Amino acid sequence: MTKIYNKRAYTPLRGALRRSMSKAEVLLWKRLSRKQLLGFKFRRQYGVDQYVIDFYCPKLKLAIEVDGPTHYAPGAEVYDKQRQEHMEALGIIFLRFTNTDIYENLNEVLQSIADKTDELSMWFAFLCLRAVDRERRPRQDCKHHQAEAGLGAATSPSLVDGRGAG
Repeated sequence: MTKIYNKRAYTPLRGALRRSMSKAEVLLWKRLSRKQLLGFKFRRQYGVDQYVIDFYCPKLKLAIEVDGPTHYAPGAEVYDKQRQEHMEALGIIFLRFTNTDIYENLNEVLQSIADKTDELSMWFAFLCLRAVDRERRPRQDCKHHQAEAGLGAATSPSLVDGRGAG
């Protein structure tokens, strides 16, 4: 399996980006670091393939981008779109904020991030419960599992799943 996260070749770039964070990124990082937002761990300047995300929560696959002046340079919009589409294809969810959003509405930005982390954590909890439920539920196509559940081999699958016959 090919490694796509934090590739060693991009370590110097990620380090340089961490050392030269914008004022808006520093303000946001002060509120995201050390699991301050709902107990989720965020990483800064996180690598995904050849790209670097400003902030990333691996557990939720949530990326947060702070768009400063470099994002408005000629060609940057196309690059950002291509980069975001590539990472979304890997299942990463994106939130974008401008420097101005962070300077003028930091609490609203944090609330937006909290809302998204809440939504994603509930979704992942639901998926985990479904996986556990599937492991516990007797398989209807297996006589051994039907017997364990007291269903008997002659029980119709349509009656077992609660929809009834016909």
